[in-house]
Amino acid sequence: MNKALLFTLVLASAPAVAQPITRPDACGATIAYAPDDVRTVVEQWLRQESSCNVTLEIRIVPTDGGLYLFARDEHGRVRERLVPDAQAAGVLVTSWMADDSKLPAPVVAPVATPGAPAYAPTYAPGLRAQAEPIDSAPVIAKPSHPKRMLGFGPLLQDRIVGWRAELDALSAGAWSLGAAVSHMELVADVIGPSGSWHFMEGTDTTFSAYVVRRMSWGRWQLRPLVGLGVTYVSASEMGYVTGGGAWEPQMNYVEEVVVTKEVSLSLGRSIGDNWQIDGGLRFFRTDRGAADLERIADGSFFTALRYRL
Repeated sequence: MNKALLFTLVLASAPAVAQPITRPDACGATIAYAPDDVRTVVEQWLRQESSCNVTLEIRIVPTDGGLYLFARDEHGRVRERLVPDAQAAGVLVTSWMADDSKLPAPVVAPVATPGAPAYAPTYAPGLRAQAEPIDSAPVIAKPSHPKRMLGFGPLLQDRIVGWRAELDALSAGAWSLGAAVSHMELVADVIGPSGSWHFMEGTDTTFSAYVVRRMSWGRWQLRPLVGLGVTYVSASEMGYVTGGGAWEPQMNYVEEVVVTKEVSLSLGRSIGDNWQIDGGLRFFRTDRGAADLERIADGSFFTALRYRL
Protein backbone atom coordinates (compact mmCIF):
# COMPACT_ATOMS: atom_id res chain seq x y z
CA MET A 1 0.00 0.00 0.00
CA ASN A 2 1.54 3.24 -1.05
CA LYS A 3 1.91 6.32 1.10
CA ALA A 4 -0.66 8.42 -0.79
CA LEU A 5 -3.32 5.76 -0.25
CA LEU A 6 -2.45 5.51 3.45
CA PHE A 7 -2.66 9.29 3.81
CA THR A 8 -6.11 9.31 2.21
CA LEU A 9 -7.28 6.46 4.43
CA VAL A 10 -6.22 8.00 7.72
CA LEU A 11 -7.79 11.37 6.86
CA ALA A 12 -11.00 9.66 5.87
CA SER A 13 -11.19 7.74 9.15
CA ALA A 14 -14.17 8.98 11.21
CA PRO A 15 -13.16 10.91 14.34
CA ALA A 16 -16.48 10.10 15.99
CA VAL A 17 -15.03 6.94 17.58
CA ALA A 18 -12.11 8.83 19.06
CA GLN A 19 -11.48 8.34 22.76
CA PRO A 20 -9.46 11.34 23.97
CA ILE A 21 -6.88 10.86 26.68
CA THR A 22 -6.33 14.22 28.37
CA ARG A 23 -4.17 15.73 31.06
CA PRO A 24 -5.02 18.42 33.66
CA ASP A 25 -2.70 20.73 31.75
CA ALA A 26 -4.82 20.33 28.61
CA CYS A 27 -2.05 18.39 26.94
CA GLY A 28 -2.86 14.95 25.64
CA ALA A 29 -3.83 12.79 22.68
CA THR A 30 -6.92 11.71 20.79
CA ILE A 31 -6.83 8.40 18.94
CA ALA A 32 -9.12 9.15 16.02
CA TYR A 33 -8.65 5.76 14.41
CA ALA A 34 -6.84 2.54 15.34
CA PRO A 35 -7.61 -1.19 15.52
CA ASP A 36 -9.02 -2.07 18.95
CA ASP A 37 -6.03 -4.15 20.08
CA VAL A 38 -3.59 -1.48 18.94
CA ARG A 39 -5.68 1.27 20.59
CA THR A 40 -5.56 -0.59 23.93
CA VAL A 41 -1.77 -0.85 23.90
CA VAL A 42 -1.22 2.76 22.83
CA GLU A 43 -3.66 4.04 25.49
CA GLN A 44 -1.72 2.13 28.17
CA TRP A 45 1.46 3.92 27.07
CA LEU A 46 -0.27 7.29 27.02
CA ARG A 47 -1.70 6.87 30.53
CA GLN A 48 1.75 6.12 31.90
CA GLU A 49 3.31 9.21 30.33
CA SER A 50 3.72 11.85 33.04
CA SER A 51 4.56 14.84 30.89
CA CYS A 52 3.76 16.19 27.44
CA ASN A 53 4.19 19.31 25.37
CA VAL A 54 1.66 18.91 22.55
CA THR A 55 -1.89 17.75 21.94
CA LEU A 56 -2.07 15.11 19.22
CA GLU A 57 -4.79 13.66 17.03
CA ILE A 58 -3.61 10.18 16.03
CA ARG A 59 -4.60 7.67 13.36
CA ILE A 60 -3.05 4.20 13.13
CA VAL A 61 -3.61 2.06 10.03
CA PRO A 62 -2.38 -1.55 9.56
CA THR A 63 -0.37 -1.99 6.39
CA ASP A 64 2.22 -4.26 4.83
CA GLY A 65 5.19 -4.53 7.18
CA GLY A 66 3.56 -3.02 10.26
CA LEU A 67 1.49 -0.06 11.40
CA TYR A 68 1.35 3.33 9.73
CA LEU A 69 1.10 6.21 12.26
CA PHE A 70 -0.20 9.66 11.36
CA ALA A 71 -0.44 12.43 13.97
CA ARG A 72 -1.25 16.15 13.82
CA ASP A 73 -0.68 18.53 16.74
CA GLU A 74 -2.56 21.69 17.67
CA HIS A 75 -0.11 23.76 15.62
CA GLY A 76 -0.85 21.84 12.45
CA ARG A 77 2.48 20.01 12.37
CA VAL A 78 2.27 16.47 11.01
CA ARG A 79 4.21 13.44 12.18
CA GLU A 80 4.15 10.07 10.42
CA ARG A 81 6.09 6.84 10.71
CA LEU A 82 5.88 3.10 9.97
CA VAL A 83 6.46 0.82 12.99
CA PRO A 84 6.38 -2.97 13.32
CA ASP A 85 3.81 -3.47 16.13
CA ALA A 86 1.51 -1.93 18.74
CA GLN A 87 4.23 -1.65 21.41
CA ALA A 88 6.40 0.32 19.04
CA ALA A 89 3.42 2.53 18.20
CA GLY A 90 2.91 3.28 21.90
CA VAL A 91 6.57 4.13 22.34
CA LEU A 92 6.52 6.44 19.35
CA VAL A 93 3.32 8.29 20.25
CA THR A 94 4.47 9.01 23.80
CA SER A 95 7.79 10.27 22.43
CA TRP A 96 5.90 12.69 20.17
CA MET A 97 3.94 13.96 23.16
CA ALA A 98 6.73 14.13 25.69
CA ASP A 99 8.99 17.01 26.44
CA ASP A 100 12.17 15.91 24.66
CA SER A 101 14.41 18.50 26.29
CA LYS A 102 15.81 15.76 28.56
CA LEU A 103 18.26 13.23 27.21
CA PRO A 104 16.83 9.68 27.10
CA ALA A 105 18.78 6.65 28.25
CA PRO A 106 18.96 3.80 25.69
CA VAL A 107 17.55 0.32 26.25
CA VAL A 108 17.41 -2.80 24.10
CA ALA A 109 14.98 -2.40 21.20
CA PRO A 110 12.20 -4.97 20.60
CA VAL A 111 12.74 -7.40 17.75
CA ALA A 112 11.14 -6.10 14.56
CA THR A 113 8.83 -8.30 12.49
CA PRO A 114 10.19 -9.56 9.16
CA GLY A 115 9.96 -6.99 6.40
CA ALA A 116 9.43 -4.07 8.79
CA PRO A 117 11.96 -1.24 9.09
CA ALA A 118 14.25 -1.46 12.10
CA TYR A 119 13.66 1.05 14.86
CA ALA A 120 15.54 1.98 17.99
CA PRO A 121 13.38 3.14 20.94
CA THR A 122 15.03 5.11 23.67
CA TYR A 123 13.62 5.62 27.14
CA ALA A 124 13.83 8.41 29.68
CA PRO A 125 12.45 8.87 33.24
CA GLY A 126 8.66 8.72 33.31
CA LEU A 127 8.56 6.07 30.58
CA ARG A 128 9.15 8.76 28.03
CA ALA A 129 10.45 7.22 24.80
CA GLN A 130 11.38 7.90 21.26
CA ALA A 131 11.31 5.51 18.30
CA GLU A 132 13.22 6.50 15.23
CA PRO A 133 14.16 4.46 12.17
CA ILE A 134 17.81 3.56 12.45
CA ASP A 135 18.49 4.60 8.88
CA SER A 136 17.16 8.10 9.59
CA ALA A 137 19.21 8.76 12.74
CA PRO A 138 21.57 11.70 12.39
CA VAL A 139 25.15 10.82 11.57
CA ILE A 140 27.55 12.42 14.00
CA ALA A 141 30.62 13.50 12.09
CA LYS A 142 33.98 12.64 13.58
CA PRO A 143 36.07 15.63 14.61
CA SER A 144 38.32 16.71 11.81
CA HIS A 145 41.80 16.76 13.27
CA PRO A 146 44.75 17.31 10.96
CA LYS A 147 46.70 14.09 10.61
CA ARG A 148 50.44 13.67 10.87
CA MET A 149 52.14 13.41 7.52
CA LEU A 150 55.40 11.64 6.72
CA GLY A 151 57.30 12.58 3.55
CA PHE A 152 60.41 11.25 1.86
CA GLY A 153 62.12 12.11 -1.42
CA PRO A 154 65.33 13.00 -3.30
CA LEU A 155 67.27 16.29 -3.35
CA LEU A 156 68.94 17.18 -6.65
CA GLN A 157 71.21 19.92 -7.98
CA ASP A 158 73.97 19.61 -10.55
CA ARG A 159 76.56 17.19 -9.09
CA ILE A 160 74.83 17.11 -5.72
CA VAL A 161 72.56 14.23 -4.77
CA GLY A 162 70.77 13.54 -1.52
CA TRP A 163 67.54 12.77 0.25
CA ARG A 164 65.22 14.36 2.77
CA ALA A 165 62.58 13.04 5.20
CA GLU A 166 59.94 15.22 6.88
CA LEU A 167 57.34 14.57 9.58
CA ASP A 168 54.49 17.02 10.23
CA ALA A 169 54.19 16.06 13.89
CA LEU A 170 51.90 18.64 15.54
CA SER A 171 49.07 20.38 13.70
CA ALA A 172 46.64 23.19 14.45
CA GLY A 173 44.36 24.20 11.61
CA ALA A 174 46.44 24.77 8.48
CA TRP A 175 49.71 25.04 10.44
CA SER A 176 52.06 22.20 11.39
CA LEU A 177 55.22 21.93 13.42
CA GLY A 178 57.57 19.25 12.14
CA ALA A 179 61.04 17.77 12.09
CA ALA A 180 63.26 16.88 9.14
CA VAL A 181 66.53 15.15 8.37
CA SER A 182 68.36 15.60 5.07
CA HIS A 183 71.61 14.26 3.67
CA MET A 184 73.53 15.55 0.66
CA GLU A 185 76.75 14.48 -1.04
CA LEU A 186 79.05 16.38 -3.37
CA VAL A 187 81.72 14.88 -5.59
CA ALA A 188 83.52 17.22 -8.01
CA ASP A 189 86.56 16.91 -10.21
CA VAL A 190 87.60 20.39 -11.36
CA ILE A 191 90.34 21.43 -13.80
CA GLY A 192 91.19 25.12 -13.63
CA PRO A 193 92.09 27.40 -16.58
CA SER A 194 95.85 27.20 -15.78
CA GLY A 195 95.80 23.44 -15.68
CA SER A 196 95.34 23.15 -11.93
CA TRP A 197 93.34 20.19 -10.74
CA HIS A 198 91.04 19.86 -7.72
CA PHE A 199 89.07 16.94 -6.40
CA MET A 200 86.38 17.81 -3.86
CA GLU A 201 84.01 15.59 -1.93
CA GLY A 202 81.81 16.22 1.07
CA THR A 203 78.66 15.32 2.93
CA ASP A 204 76.17 17.49 4.79
CA THR A 205 73.67 15.95 7.19
CA THR A 206 71.08 18.37 8.54
CA PHE A 207 68.64 17.98 11.42
CA SER A 208 66.03 20.74 11.57
CA ALA A 209 62.69 21.81 13.01
CA TYR A 210 60.25 23.63 10.76
CA VAL A 211 56.88 25.36 10.55
CA VAL A 212 54.74 24.71 7.49
CA ARG A 213 51.39 26.10 6.37
CA ARG A 214 49.19 23.97 4.15
CA MET A 215 47.04 25.84 1.62
CA SER A 216 44.61 23.57 -0.22
CA TRP A 217 42.48 23.91 -3.34
CA GLY A 218 40.62 20.67 -3.84
CA ARG A 219 43.27 17.98 -4.29
CA TRP A 220 46.07 20.53 -4.79
CA GLN A 221 48.16 21.80 -1.90
CA LEU A 222 50.83 24.47 -1.52
CA ARG A 223 53.38 24.04 1.31
CA PRO A 224 55.54 27.04 2.24
CA LEU A 225 58.06 26.01 4.92
CA VAL A 226 60.56 27.78 7.18
CA GLY A 227 63.09 25.82 9.23
CA LEU A 228 66.09 26.08 11.52
CA GLY A 229 68.59 23.35 12.38
CA VAL A 230 72.16 22.16 12.59
CA THR A 231 74.32 20.59 9.90
CA TYR A 232 77.16 18.16 10.37
CA VAL A 233 79.72 18.85 7.64
CA SER A 234 82.47 16.51 6.55
CA ALA A 235 84.39 17.66 3.46
CA SER A 236 87.80 17.41 1.87
CA GLU A 237 89.62 19.01 -1.04
CA MET A 238 92.86 17.96 -2.66
CA GLY A 239 94.69 18.86 -5.84
CA TYR A 240 97.66 20.55 -7.46
CA VAL A 241 98.11 24.22 -8.12
CA THR A 242 100.86 26.20 -9.85
CA GLY A 243 103.06 28.07 -7.38
CA GLY A 244 106.29 29.79 -8.43
CA GLY A 245 106.36 27.89 -11.71
CA ALA A 246 106.09 24.47 -10.00
CA TRP A 247 103.19 22.19 -9.16
CA GLU A 248 102.40 22.17 -5.49
CA PRO A 249 100.05 19.74 -3.75
CA GLN A 250 97.15 21.19 -1.81
CA MET A 251 94.82 19.57 0.71
CA ASN A 252 92.02 20.88 2.94
CA TYR A 253 89.76 18.98 5.30
CA VAL A 254 86.92 20.11 7.53
CA GLU A 255 84.61 18.41 10.02
CA GLU A 256 82.26 20.64 11.98
CA VAL A 257 78.69 21.37 13.11
CA VAL A 258 77.13 24.61 11.88
CA VAL A 259 73.73 26.33 12.01
CA THR A 260 71.47 26.06 8.95
CA LYS A 261 68.45 28.16 8.00
CA GLU A 262 66.10 26.98 5.28
CA VAL A 263 62.98 27.86 3.35
CA SER A 264 61.12 25.81 0.77
CA LEU A 265 58.01 25.97 -1.37
CA SER A 266 56.35 22.91 -2.86
CA LEU A 267 53.20 22.18 -4.84
CA GLY A 268 51.53 18.83 -4.39
CA ARG A 269 48.48 16.78 -5.29
CA SER A 270 46.60 14.24 -3.18
CA ILE A 271 46.42 10.64 -4.37
CA GLY A 272 43.46 8.98 -2.69
CA ASP A 273 42.76 9.74 0.95
CA ASN A 274 46.20 9.23 2.51
CA TRP A 275 48.88 9.82 -0.13
CA GLN A 276 50.29 12.98 -1.68
CA ILE A 277 53.12 13.72 -4.08
CA ASP A 278 54.75 17.13 -4.38
CA GLY A 279 57.84 18.92 -5.61
CA GLY A 280 59.48 22.30 -5.28
CA LEU A 281 62.58 24.30 -4.41
CA ARG A 282 64.53 24.32 -1.17
CA PHE A 283 66.90 27.15 -0.30
CA PHE A 284 69.21 27.02 2.69
CA ARG A 285 72.01 29.02 4.21
CA THR A 286 74.74 27.32 6.21
CA ASP A 287 76.75 29.53 8.52
CA ARG A 288 80.37 28.71 7.73
CA GLY A 289 82.62 27.66 10.54
CA ALA A 290 86.38 27.92 10.75
CA ALA A 291 87.00 26.29 7.38
CA ASP A 292 86.81 28.27 4.15
CA LEU A 293 85.96 25.32 1.98
CA GLU A 294 83.46 25.31 -0.88
CA ARG A 295 80.62 23.07 0.16
CA ILE A 296 77.18 22.05 -1.00
CA ALA A 297 75.24 24.66 -2.96
CA ASP A 298 72.57 26.81 -1.34
CA GLY A 299 69.62 25.63 -3.41
CA SER A 300 68.17 22.35 -4.56
CA PHE A 301 65.14 20.83 -6.22
CA PHE A 302 63.25 18.15 -4.35
CA THR A 303 60.29 15.83 -4.75
CA ALA A 304 58.50 13.96 -1.98
CA LEU A 305 55.96 11.22 -1.55
CA ARG A 306 53.89 11.82 1.60
CA TYR A 307 51.66 9.58 3.67
CA ARG A 308 49.07 10.55 6.28
CA LEU A 309 49.69 8.54 9.45
